[in-house]
Parts: sequence; C-alpha cells; structure tokens
Amino acid sequence: MDDIVADGQEVFNTDHLDAPSAGYDLSLSRNFKPPDISQSSSNTNFRIATLNCRSLVKSADVSTRNHFIRYLRTRPLEILALQETHASTIPLQQTFHMQFQASDSLWSPHCGLVCFSDLLSFSNTKYSVCGRVISTRVTHVHGAFDPVTVTVVYAPAGRRDRFTFLEELAQNGASLLPEFGSSRHILLGDLNYSYATHLSSSAPCQAPSSWLSYIDSYFIDCVTDTDCSPVATFSRGSSCSCIDYIFGTMDMFDCRVASDVTYIQPSWSDHFLVTSHFALRSPTHATILGKGVWRAHPRLASSETFQALVAHTIFTTVSTFDPHMSPQDKWDKHSL
Repeated sequence: MDDIVADGQEVFNTDHLDAPSAGYDLSLSRNFKPPDISQSSSNTNFRIATLNCRSLVKSADVSTRNHFIRYLRTRPLEILALQETHASTIPLQQTFHMQFQASDSLWSPHCGLVCFSDLLSFSNTKYSVCGRVISTRVTHVHGAFDPVTVTVVYAPAGRRDRFTFLEELAQNGASLLPEFGSSRHILLGDLNYSYATHLSSSAPCQAPSSWLSYIDSYFIDCVTDTDCSPVATFSRGSSCSCIDYIFGTMDMFDCRVASDVTYIQPSWSDHFLVTSHFALRSPTHATILGKGVWRAHPRLASSETFQALVAHTIFTTVSTFDPHMSPQDKWDKHSL
C-alpha cells in the first residue's frame, strides 16, 4: 500500500473501509496514583482524554450538543481526543472549534483533537485518507517540555473491517505511527476491541496479531495497571466493555500522575471519558537518572528484534573498552 500526499500531509490509503463516501475522503483525528512528581516547578501538567462522542452533530437536539460540548470544555484538560465526530464539512469543524473555545483543533469526519491551552500548539499533522487516524506533534510555546506526538485512532466496529484497518495501520502506517525505539508518543482512542482479552489464550482474537504485537512492543496501557482488571469504558443496555484506551511509550508511562474513567450521560454518549494526567519534565531535567532509566517494557523481552538490538549494542559497546579495565569499571561505564 503506497503513501499518498494530500495538501502536503502524509496519509495512508484506507479509503476502502466503511466510511461513507460523501464528504469522507480527506484532502486537507481505575484510577491509580504513582508517586506524585507533578509538584516540582520543572514539571508541566499534561492532561489528555479520549471519548467516542457518538456524533457531535446531534441534529435532533441542538441544545443537547451545546450542553455536551459545554461539559467537555469545562473538564480540566489540555487536550481532548474525540471519535465519531461526524465533522464532515469545514463549516461544522469551524463551529465545533468555536463551541469548544479551542486554542487549536484538528478535525476529520471520524476524529478530532481539541487543544484547550494557549501554551500548546499542533504541528506536523498527518491524516489517514479514511479519516480514522490523526497524528500530530504537540509543542509548548515556551519549550517547557520536549514535543509529544499524539495519535488518535477510531477503529471500525465490524470485525472484518477492524482487522483490515488495524493490520494495514500496523504494517503500512509508518508515516503515522512511531518506529522502533521512538519515544514521547501517546496513542489513544476507540479501538473497538478489548485489549486485555488477547493476553488470555482462551479468548477469541479481536484484532490482528501484527497490531497486537505492535502495541505490545511500543506501548504500555496508561489507564489500567497490569495487575488490575480494566474498567468499562462503554455501556449499552446490559452490555459493557473496555474498548477505549490511552497508550504511551515507556518515557510517557513513567510521567503518569493519575488516570480515571468518568461516566457520561447516556443522552450524550454510551462511552465514558478516559483521562490520563502526565507531569512532563523540562528538557533540562529530562536526562536526570531515575527509575525510568532502569525500567523496561516487560514484554520487550519476547521481541526478537529487541533482543538482537540489545545484544548488538552491548557487544559493540564492550568491544570499545580498554581490556585492562576492571569488571566494575566496565559495568559503570556501560550503565552510563
């Protein structure tokens, strides 16, 4: 599958999926508390949330939309990722931008990213042709932290379309997703499958193995700890499940302060608001040694690519040491 360039933006072509044809081809998106690191003056609060809003248009009742948007914009957030926006026209996107009182916003018929902080800006934005993926770089105007890449994903609900979409995204979405070894990346949205089920050998697979392997290799669930059961993020009738996620690379995971899932009125959406709070270190403090230096993604040990990279790095580094160095000196130098 070849990348396509539209108006200077890199995209990958998944327009054969289930998006309606009219106006949908883009040519222009448990609460736990680790040790609190947000009190330091060198850290900046970065609160981000995701929600499937079940259409912001809500043409049957404009007042419902207005109350819904008013509620969302009063949440203590820097960035809000939305799915199922139905923002299929420029006038609608402009209307939503004004109603959210956003400092910056990005829209597609399927997704949206809304920035509420005047100190943050979006750049290097990329869209998928189908509108189900928006990826952008978030920068602080005063350089209070190094840029963070945020990618919002809305996977199709149908199993076959979801498998096709996620497999193509994992294998051919290099312009939208981080490569091996990338850092400072948050991936969030409605994936329309329960991530935890693939960890059980008895559960049927709800996503392609290439996608599951990609997530396991690059990201960590920033909402649910590994020893906890996920909280439902979707409820309809007697059915409930966890299908909305916030994933982060290891460096982002180590900056977590708290996460939670907030109930949303059923008249607004049958999904819940999923939020993660990060305390981002300033660039001058980002390299200070700490627990993050010594911790690794627990599933990387099963990755042959990672194993080969570690072995090569260790061999290359050790081969440069003075043969007369003591084992302790070698260890100390390699640890640096």
